[in-house]
Order: sequence, then structure tokens, then C-alpha cells
Amino acid sequence: MPLFSWLSRLLLLACFLSWPVAAYAQAPYKPKPENVVPDTIKKKEPDRLLKGLQEYSKRRSLPAKAVKALFSFNRKQQQDTGLDPELINYTFAEHDYKIVRNIEIKTLDPFGYSLDDSTRGPKNIFAKAGNHIHIKTHRGRVRNKLLFRQGEQLEPQAIVESERLLRQTPHIQDARIRVNELTSTADSVDIIVSTKDIFSISGSGAYNAPKTMGVIALNDLNFLGLGHQIRNRVWLGIDDLPQSWQYRGGYTVENIYRTYITADANYFNDYINEILGFSLNRQFYATTTKYAGGTAVNWFRVRSFLTDSTQDLQFNTKDFWLARSYKLKSYNLGFENPGRLIVGARILNINYTALPAETKYLNTTLYLGSVGYSYRKYYKDRYLFGFGRTEDVPAGNLMTLTLGYEYATTRIRQYLGVRSSFGKYRQRFGYLYGSAEFGSFINQGNWEQGVVNTEVLYFTRLYNLNGWLIRNFFWNRMTYGLRRDPGEFVQINNYEGIRGFRPGSLRGQSKFTINLESNLFTPISFIGFKLAGILFTDIGWIAPPGKESPFSQKPYYGIGAGIRFRNEYIGLGNIQLLIAYYPRIPAEESFNNLRLYESSRRYYEFQDFYYSQPTVAPFR
Repeated sequence: MPLFSWLSRLLLLACFLSWPVAAYAQAPYKPKPENVVPDTIKKKEPDRLLKGLQEYSKRRSLPAKAVKALFSFNRKQQQDTGLDPELINYTFAEHDYKIVRNIEIKTLDPFGYSLDDSTRGPKNIFAKAGNHIHIKTHRGRVRNKLLFRQGEQLEPQAIVESERLLRQTPHIQDARIRVNELTSTADSVDIIVSTKDIFSISGSGAYNAPKTMGVIALNDLNFLGLGHQIRNRVWLGIDDLPQSWQYRGGYTVENIYRTYITADANYFNDYINEILGFSLNRQFYATTTKYAGGTAVNWFRVRSFLTDSTQDLQFNTKDFWLARSYKLKSYNLGFENPGRLIVGARILNINYTALPAETKYLNTTLYLGSVGYSYRKYYKDRYLFGFGRTEDVPAGNLMTLTLGYEYATTRIRQYLGVRSSFGKYRQRFGYLYGSAEFGSFINQGNWEQGVVNTEVLYFTRLYNLNGWLIRNFFWNRMTYGLRRDPGEFVQINNYEGIRGFRPGSLRGQSKFTINLESNLFTPISFIGFKLAGILFTDIGWIAPPGKESPFSQKPYYGIGAGIRFRNEYIGLGNIQLLIAYYPRIPAEESFNNLRLYESSRRYYEFQDFYYSQPTVAPFR
């Protein structure tokens, strides 16, 4: 096996070395002088391929017409959209406190139209058919998202915040809010709101012929144009359980009567677990929001064969929380201090209605109170997690101190938790996020069920190589358990450290993971699906049983490449085809060192800096 050992080391070294080499090669692009003639001999091979395909599409044959209908050859000029946050926040400062005289709302269908070019429209039969089927978002739903009203004064940052909230709506691809400078006056303002929908209905299916088992999914992010979200997934033909089917579904209603309260109902049944839940929540959706809170009720049933008893485990949870935001004094004349002091409280009750004869579960009520400081702002950028749509990059600071009491049937203990996070973004540097968190219960002076979590996320600026765009990512996460109970563990799996590892294959008391990824966004578009290439390296250390340090044994890692598809106009997520080489495989895994697999969930997530409900530090 020494050959495989040396091969794995060389591949890992090559992936690490590719980062500084790529950074050196991706120097900021400088426009050429107008009098310089491009050297066609040195024209890159990908450009030749695209040019040849474009020339072929101009022929009159039927295959050529099909190529023209399916592919898009328009190389869009990429915008330098990383803007200074002060410029974003105060873009419309000259119109502050003017009376909003008129609000014009324009909603666009998903295919063919552009918010930046009103002359564009659908050209092929696929786009026209999709728009014909699609139900556009009701203008009233767009109007309810706005933080300003006709006939009222325009508050500072209301336009910028409203545009961001519209972009973050699941069924809206992008949004623009502009002031009509031609009709606005010294004391009144006319505003134009433009949004572009996504095609909200999506579905999928799969069938395993040897096992005669299949899965069907159907979702709608904008049911009847009302903004309601429906999620359904059904598994059929399951033969290794008494129940031959499984189901997961949910229904969500956002911004009920312009209160920014979201109602959510969920149901899950795989025979082993049955879960039913309802919730109402209102977050600090804008920097000026004063109150947030929510309530949730959930019922759980766990089948008895998971325990050594014939009695099923049944329990319910009731959760209530409320928070208040306070404006801080501003020392900048004419501008409001964006920082907020926030206090919050939460009550979480867990009540077991049916228990096995011998069990460690206890009825508990947890009381939490916290105080925090939140300062947030947002940048605009593209080609982060999407394929060209405008994305809001959160930056700022969040610090919280949480204290609490847990009252259980046989014990009373205290809780202490602290958390701090920051995010910085610069157009030439990129984005850097960091966070650190500690939390632990205290039982009669003894610390127990404690955890230390840290996270660092960095992505580079976007490099433009003649229309081929490159961005690199670095992600590090660490979880360290302190006197955890038996049976509690962290995992390294497909979404928690190493892509391709299934849940349960690696468990321990602490872990340390590093993820490196390079994305190449191509100008290739196939019936609206844009294509990107991926190179990645995932490395993970985990503490084996009886050990505390994750570095007490050799790491697991994977080196791979793949392609990623995404259609920004429809409600599907990313579609990824990945191939990876794993020099070291857990005993529980059944695949070989080389694995080809598919994934649809995006790997990286932004962490915003708004205060949420008081909570216990997670151990996962």
C-alpha cells in the first residue's frame, strides 16, 4: 500500500499548492489599451470551443437550431458590485423624511426578463412556455415587504433595507428599488419597486429497481402567487420496516398581515420517528426592529425498538421567547447609531408523556435570559453561493451573554454561555468571518455538558479571466466537548466536515475540520442552467473513544473535483456531481477509496449578525 500512501500525499500537496499559485495567477485584470489588437493565435481553448459552438448555431439545420435554443452565448459584462457599506446605507439619504407620494410596483416573470434592461424579453419557446405557466407574485405581497408606506415619511435606510428583504424572499430572484428623480420634489418622493420572480414549482423523483423503492418530491415556494411555501417528499416501497412509506412535509406563510411573523407547520414520519410541529416567529428582520419573539409546539414519538423496552418514547416541547432592541446614542451628528443593545428571555419546556421502564430522560423546564450587542451592515456581491444573482453579504459584530436555570425532576442546575462573532468585507480582500462560543451547565459547582465552538470562513475576491470567474473558499470549524454525557457525540459527515461521508461513520467528543474549495464559474448556459467547476480538499480530525484531543490520531481527508449546475430562475437548489479520492476510510463506510456521488445542498452558509432567541451552545 505504500504507492497509495504516496499518491494521497502528492494529491493533498498539489491541492494545497494550487491556492498560492492560483492567487498569483489571478492578478487583478487591467483593461488593454484600445489600440492593441487581440492576439487570436493565443486565444484560449475554452473560448475557441464556445466560438465554434456559436458559429454552428447560426446554421439552418435542425440540430443547429436546437443548439441555439438550448445554449446562451451572451457573455455578460460582470459588475464590480462590492460596494462600500456607507455608500449603500446612505444612497438615498437626500430623500430622508420626505413624504412618499407614490409607489409603483413592477413584477417580472422569471424567464427572459431583466431588472437592468427593460428591452429584454423571452425569445425561445421554453422561456415563453415557462412564463405562461408561472403565476406572478401578487403586488400586495411585494408591498407588504416594504418598510415605507404611501403618504408617510421616508425613514432613513428604509429603501435599502426593503430591497434586501425582497431579495431574501425565497420566491424572488432579485429586486431593485429606485427613486424617480424626474418626478420627485423637494418635499415628496416617487418610488419604483421592481422584482423578478423565480419559477417556484419544482419536483424530483428517483427509483431503485433492485429494491423496488422510490422517492417523489414536489415543492412550491410561491403557491398561487401568495408567497406561501409547500414542501412534500414521499418515500415508497420500503421493505425493511413494518411501514412501507415515509413522508416529510411542511407549509410556511411569511409576513402575516405585514407583521413579519412567519407561521410554519411541519410533519415527519419514517415509522421510527414521528414528529408534528407548529411555530410562529418574528425575527429582528431590520436594524430598526424593536421587538422579536416566537412560540413553538412540537410532538415526538420514537418507536420502542430503539430502546430495550416495549414502550414507545413520547414527549412534547413548548417554546416561548421574547426580545427587545434598544437604540444606542449616536455621536455622529445627523446619522443614527447602527448598533443595538438587545435583551431577551426564553422558556423551553420538555414533557415526557410515555417512557420506557428504565430511562435517563427527565421532564425539564429551561429558563434563559441574555443580553447582546448587534451591529450589522450589508454589502452587495455576486457569484458567492449563487450564479450571478445579487447576494447580500452580512458584516458586523454580534456579542451575547446568556444565563439560565434548568429545573428537572431530580436536579436543578445553572447555565452560562458567551458568544462573539465578527464579519469583515473588502472589495479587494474578500470576506472574513470568525466566531467563538463557550457554553456549559453548572451542577453543584461542577461544570458539565460544556462545549467550545470556533469557526472561520474566508472567501477571496472574484477574479475575472476573460469572462471565466474564479473564487476560492476556506472554512475551518472546531467543536470541543467538555464533560459530555455518555451517548453524546459530534460527527464528521457529508455536511459536517468531509463531503461524501455518511452520517454516523465518524463519532467522537471533539473535532477539527478544514475545507478548501475553488470555484470556476463558466459563461456556459444550457436552458438556463449555468455551469461551474469545483476543486476541493476536506480534512477532518476527530477524537476517538476515550480521547479528548481530536489530534490524537491521523486525519481523514478527501480530495475531489466536480461540476455544479444552477438555474437561478427556478426553485431548485444546486445540482452537483462530485468525484473524490479518500486515502483513509472509516470502518462503517462501504465505498472504496474512489467515490462518485451527487449532492444538491450547498456547503457554505452565511451567518448573519442579528440577535436571535437565547439558546444553549450547540454540540454537533
